[in-house]
Amino acid sequence: MPFGTTAAVVLPIFNTPKADYLDTLVRRSPEATTMIWGWQGGHGKASRMTGPAQLVATQTIVPFLFSPAEQETKAVTHAAVSGLVIHRTDRRYDELASWLAMNRIEHFSAQRHEAGIDVASLYVVTAARMLEKPIPYPQLTVLSTGKPLSPEKRRGYAMVWLPAALDSWFQMARQTWKGPPDHRPG
Repeated sequence: MPFGTTAAVVLPIFNTPKADYLDTLVRRSPEATTMIWGWQGGHGKASRMTGPAQLVATQTIVPFLFSPAEQETKAVTHAAVSGLVIHRTDRRYDELASWLAMNRIEHFSAQRHEAGIDVASLYVVTAARMLEKPIPYPQLTVLSTGKPLSPEKRRGYAMVWLPAALDSWFQMARQTWKGPPDHRPG
């Protein structure tokens, strides 16, 4: 699949009746929604979203491509944009913490916030949509290697080149980014 010059983040997200996160993102599409990162897998210490945070710092608005975590054959089914990835240890976190908490996806989905989850990073997305046709992982090109994304990837995020087929969507979606008040992307 041809790709453009925009870097994107791919990650699996729960979308079950109990945790309908992808459906919730689409329903809230014009609104900013906070997602959490860090406790995936429940092993060891929470990890930060370092790569995506660096992308936002250099690219300002970053496409996020999602696949259902429970999916057998891995393919991207949804897309959204982000202009904010923040670590809980960042100096800006305290001033944004209330807004981030108020807009957490758990407030709008069937899944409710679970106390005690180790969160290392939070990211805010908007302009979510379901793709007309899923994009299989092997049709995505990994940024660092230029190779196809493995269909065996089940955990964590990957940084890929945005497929050219999503360029026009991204150009429109990036114009709709809205995050916390007084926050400039990047």
